[in-house]
Amino acid sequence: MNKGWTTTKLIAIGGLAALNTVCGLMASTITLATGIMMASGVLTSFIGPILLVLTTLLVDKRGSSFIFLAIAGFLEIPLALSGPPGFLPKALIFVCWGILAEIIYASFKKYSQKVAVMVLGGVEDVFLTLAVITVGTWLGIPGVETIKKFISPPVLVALFLVGCLSGYLGYLIYQKIKDTTVARRIQL
Repeated sequence: MNKGWTTTKLIAIGGLAALNTVCGLMASTITLATGIMMASGVLTSFIGPILLVLTTLLVDKRGSSFIFLAIAGFLEIPLALSGPPGFLPKALIFVCWGILAEIIYASFKKYSQKVAVMVLGGVEDVFLTLAVITVGTWLGIPGVETIKKFISPPVLVALFLVGCLSGYLGYLIYQKIKDTTVARRIQL
């Protein structure tokens, strides 16, 4: 059933990446209300891994995670998501995460698809948080110091566990929709 890259697969990836960005925009109201950079991460740490896992499983082609994350990263450049608006390095962070996500999924899929998506979700939350803080610190982005005070090993472990749970939820959603007509159409 998994023949090759089609326009339908690319549209599905782009649509899910756009949905990820829209959900991030809705979550950004938390940041607006609190004034704390990355406060919306509380909600996006659940949503992002679910959509990444759903894309990876639904399209089921090597490179689907990379394309999803690259599109999501470039869509976020003009928005106050994953850093300030116009912060070009956030797209590069997402592209790097896309490459790493492909490696992680391919490595763990050999053993168990369920474990692969859970690790993928957990690493996403930790990687994106640390990458945005690190790059923001290097470039002197305002607000990064506030977040750095909050990040500690227990917080990173909690982020990883939340990401694992979200990855598993993405897996469960995929299990529910994998036999639908839409899912089969995407996988053709």
